[in-house]
Amino acid sequence: MKRWMRIWALALAIGTMRAIGLKQVRARIGNIGILRSFLPFPPADQSVVLHALDKRNFPMLEAELVRLGRKDLASPLRKIVELSGDASVLTEAGKVLGGTAKEGLDYLRDIAGLLDDYGISRSDYAFDMGVVRGLDYYTGMVFEIDSPNLGAEKQVGGGGAYRLAEVFGGEPVAQTGFALGLDRLVMAAEAEGTIEAPRPLDAYIVPVGDAARKKATQVLTSLRAAGLGADIDLVGRGPSKNLDYANTIGARFAVLLGERELKAGRATVREMATGAQREVALDDLVDAVRNV
Repeated sequence: MKRWMRIWALALAIGTMRAIGLKQVRARIGNIGILRSFLPFPPADQSVVLHALDKRNFPMLEAELVRLGRKDLASPLRKIVELSGDASVLTEAGKVLGGTAKEGLDYLRDIAGLLDDYGISRSDYAFDMGVVRGLDYYTGMVFEIDSPNLGAEKQVGGGGAYRLAEVFGGEPVAQTGFALGLDRLVMAAEAEGTIEAPRPLDAYIVPVGDAARKKATQVLTSLRAAGLGADIDLVGRGPSKNLDYANTIGARFAVLLGERELKAGRATVREMATGAQREVALDDLVDAVRNV
C-alpha cells in the first residue's frame, strides 16, 4: 500500500502540471534510502555527506569523507550521483554500490510498471541517482520535476517518502507528499504559451446593506457551483461605486440584492454593456446569467 501511495503522489504531481497545460515537464526519480544504506555513518554525518551530494559540492564531500576516515567512498558516490536515464542506469548503480543497493534499486524498477498503470509515459520521467532533496526527513523514493524552459532554475516541484510527523512530536509513521512552486509553474506556463487570457466575469454580486450580505454570499456560491465566474463586493462600497467597479473589471452582469429584492425572493440583474435592468427570481438566476 505504501508503494502505491508514493506512486500516486508522483502521478498526481505530473498530472497536475498536465492539467494546467504544461507539456515540457519531466520528473527525475531517485531513492535516498539507497544512499543512506550505503553510507556507514550515523545520521548526523550522513546528513552532511548527503547535503554535499545534493549541492554537487565535491570538495566539501571529499573533505567530509576524509574527516570520517572513508575517503575511498568519494569515487563511488561521485559516480552514483551522475547516473541518470532509463531503467538501465539502475543496473549501473547496482555495480557501483554493490549489494547494499539491491532492495532500493528493485523498488525503483517496480516504479516504471506502476507509472504505466497511471498513464504516465516513460518520456515523462527518468531515474536519477543524484536526486537527494537535501532534507533529513526524506527516507525512500524521492523525485523532482523540472521545466527545461526555465533554464538553471528549472525545478517546479518535488517530493517523495518521508517521516516528518515525528519532527513535530507526532507518531513515527511513513508519509508521502509533494510540493509545487506556484511562481515557477506560472513562469513555465508563460514560457510554453499556455496561459489563456482571463475570461470576463459573468456576474458581480452587489449586496445593498448588511442584511443582504448572507443571501448575497449564497447567491455567489450557487453561481460558482454552476461553473460561472462570479465575485462579490467585500469592502462595503455603495451601489453606485460597485456598479462602476463592475464596469471597470468587465463583468457581464451586476446582481444587486437589497431589502426589497430579498422580500420578493428576486435579484436585480443589470447588463453592464447596455445598462438594461430586470428582476429575476433567485431560483432562475443561474439560467438568466448563463443564457444571455
